[in-house]
Amino acid sequence: MMNGFVLTGLLLSASLSFAAGVDRKAELKAAILNIAADNAANTVGELPITRQKLEPLVEELVALNNGEPTVDEQLELIEGAWKEVWSDDREPERPGSRLLRDTIYQVVSAQGYFYNIAVSETQIPNGPKLENTTFLRGAYTLDSVANGLRIQFTDIGFLPGRISSGLLGQIEKAESDTSYLKKFPFDLKAPKGPINQTGLLRNVYVDAELRIARGVADIDGIHDLLILTRADEARVSH
Repeated sequence: MMNGFVLTGLLLSASLSFAAGVDRKAELKAAILNIAADNAANTVGELPITRQKLEPLVEELVALNNGEPTVDEQLELIEGAWKEVWSDDREPERPGSRLLRDTIYQVVSAQGYFYNIAVSETQIPNGPKLENTTFLRGAYTLDSVANGLRIQFTDIGFLPGRISSGLLGQIEKAESDTSYLKKFPFDLKAPKGPINQTGLLRNVYVDAELRIARGVADIDGIHDLLILTRADEARVSH
């Protein structure tokens, strides 16, 4: 029979190990967010350097979390709005147009749709700079083999000006009224644009405040890393 001293020692050791693991996870999360925030405005040439700093921290955090959540767990945890802090997913921009890196959001609904939202600034020749908020809509299915969301982008539209709050309400209006978002005056179907493009999004770590995802677009096979934090609006109502 195990004596009381031995049992107490084992319980104390387990408790200390658990506390150390919690502390290390907090350290890793803080380090990841600090690096992401400090490099949010990376140029394309700087992206690989930042990712080299992030990768070992992300891998350790995922390991401490006992691996990636299952695809069903991912959906339960990621539903709602998230703000992108850093990503090396950089699509070519149209001449005269610039994406504002501090205005990028993702919204995931349990009903099977997914939005990328961002503000773009466009310079009008011999005129002012105009801001538009773009809403790129995708539909997803759960891919249990790849352990992620299989996404196909289905539509894109915009609203004039900068919209950084009330995003869920805007999305609900867009979902209920197909004419709510304004259409761009040029073709944005693949390969000229994102409509009909497909890809996979794996959420390798997620908690109440931090989400880390890996995405790959089928059109180019490039694997991207995304660091996001929970936005104030946490849920999509329908």
